[in-house]
Amino acid sequence: SRSSSSSQMPPRRLSASFGGRRLSPERSIRFINMMSINEPRLCMQGETLFRQGDEGNHMFIIKSGRVQVTVEGKDGRKHIVGERGRGECCGETACLSSNPRNCTVTCVSSDGCEVLCVSRDDFLELVRGSWDVRH
Repeated sequence: SRSSSSSQMPPRRLSASFGGRRLSPERSIRFINMMSINEPRLCMQGETLFRQGDEGNHMFIIKSGRVQVTVEGKDGRKHIVGERGRGECCGETACLSSNPRNCTVTCVSSDGCEVLCVSRDDFLELVRGSWDVRH
């Protein structure tokens, strides 16, 4: 079940376009090749993909299931800020910024979650080839 707070987070879907631009065939092939070397990982319900404060060496694309996104407030309590599901990604902010993770992401699906784990280097290569980072 989706939490009512999930509407606070816009979906982050990976598709054949970035920033309103379609990927060129060359970039699409690069993306397919990059994804083909990343084997899916199965996470069980309650398993944490990453924790707030961790180093951001990977980002994840959710193939199936749902994950819950939480942050620890200054009061030390866990606050649910949203959920992500099939076709969405998480962990890209830390990969892009080289800052520690700003949230914790945990599998909440009773059947588990299948995710693709993409290295920071592969993700940045894709971004550099797909976006005009000067704008």
